[in-house]
Amino acid sequence: MDEKGKQFCNKLASILEVKEVNFNDILKDFELWDSLTVLSVIVMIDSDYGKTVYAKEIMGFTTVEDLYQFVQKNEVHK
Repeated sequence: MDEKGKQFCNKLASILEVKEVNFNDILKDFELWDSLTVLSVIVMIDSDYGKTVYAKEIMGFTTVEDLYQFVQKNEVHK
């Protein structure tokens, strides 16, 4: 995992209120993974990566890496 990936995981861990998040983690397995968390992830992706993502898209991802790859592929540099 590169430095950008680590930063993304750290931001996601903060949102999920867990100590650590890894690329292989299953999103729906997190205790706090719910609609409010998805909204927080949407805001984080918009503000930190300049990308608009919809809840329906996020709910289609299985792992943290799936979400990260989507963000990296579609990142708009501010």
